[in-house]
Amino acid sequence: MKIYLWHLWELLRTSFWFVPLFMMFLSAVIAIATIWVDLHVHLSGLPLQSWLISASPDNAAGLISTIASSIITVAGVVFSMTMVVLSLASSQLGPRLLRNFIRDPITQIGLGIFTSTFLYCLLILAWLLTLAESNVRLQLSLSIAIFLALTCLIMLIRYIHHVAVFIQADTLIQSVSDELCCAIDTLYPDDIHDDNTELVMNAGIDGPPSRFHIPSLSNGYIQAVDLQKLFLLAKEQESTIELLYQPGEFIIENIPLAIIYHHESPKKTVVKAINQCFIVGDVATPEQDIVFNVRQLEEVALRALSSGINDPRTAIACINRLTIALGLLLRRKFPPNNHYDENQNLCLIVNNVNFENIADAAFDQIRHNCNQNHAVSLSLLDSLLMLAKQAIRTVDKHAIEKHAVLVSNACIESSNEPVDRAKIEIKLKAIRETLQQNSATFTNI
Repeated sequence: MKIYLWHLWELLRTSFWFVPLFMMFLSAVIAIATIWVDLHVHLSGLPLQSWLISASPDNAAGLISTIASSIITVAGVVFSMTMVVLSLASSQLGPRLLRNFIRDPITQIGLGIFTSTFLYCLLILAWLLTLAESNVRLQLSLSIAIFLALTCLIMLIRYIHHVAVFIQADTLIQSVSDELCCAIDTLYPDDIHDDNTELVMNAGIDGPPSRFHIPSLSNGYIQAVDLQKLFLLAKEQESTIELLYQPGEFIIENIPLAIIYHHESPKKTVVKAINQCFIVGDVATPEQDIVFNVRQLEEVALRALSSGINDPRTAIACINRLTIALGLLLRRKFPPNNHYDENQNLCLIVNNVNFENIADAAFDQIRHNCNQNHAVSLSLLDSLLMLAKQAIRTVDKHAIEKHAVLVSNACIESSNEPVDRAKIEIKLKAIRETLQQNSATFTNI
């Protein structure tokens, strides 16, 4: 249940409509409350009464009408500005990064303030027109309307500044990097120093020999998997379930989604129950997919290395941010592939991603596209050298050395300058020596 609630929250916070709609609802509640106070509570004896604005119904209606028309005009400008920013971000940095701008709280709150203020003024104006022939003065309602108008002016300045800063490549790269580091803290919270076990690969199935494929019942990207529910289902069925796909991967209908090891063929209810543990959608999401954020930074780097943009500094900035994330992963314990019950029966097999898989997603495409840019290649080797200084697990060291060799070979083949080749060989030698020194310094896990 927790997985589905988190998935729902992820959908809500990455939408433009949720926060503005919620703020509009609050503004309607506030409007009703302030009108009730003005109609039923005498404010003349209150200490703050001198701060409240008093006007006749006709004058108040004119003032509220002016505020409402001005705010809706500004809201249209803000929406137009947002569309321009989204268009620029999509063309320069990649369409997948639009998600970061959409989920940005200042963007959502800014749009919400303008729309909710307009709705508040509209409701107050309706009451003022109803009370036009009476002598009732909506002091509190009118004062809050003016306060909201001032808030909109401040928010307009803040929003323009925020958009001007947020659209910069370095700021957006940092935003994606921060989200990636938060995802690492969420998905891999345990420190490696607390892990005294060997890295275990998938164990053999000691149970019944019969294996049955569980077909997929939907098409799309796997956004999240409820492992706890799958574990309980396998325990209830006295079987072992092996997952063939992980979050972030694309599936189509009727392909084998999982394998169940059992004495008899699974019933349709079991097939449906296993499929219900997978949340499948039209697009990939970062809920349980650490590679999603890695590919966002990789996409920015690839666009920067394209011939049309040719911005190696942006690519190097992406590499530096990827190095921060990979450095965190080197110190974190990855979840086990095999899950056992209290009787040590194997219930669930999950092919989790490891450091090598994430490093491949981070560096492979950049390496293929930076052969003609010596500075980016050297930056890759510098990053691998920093990672080599932090590596503890033997498998992680092999992954770092593999990428160092691949980057070095590609650079040497594309470079005709002996000096450049010498630099590459020196950096490769330094990486290998650092990895060997770490073998004597740290205990391999």
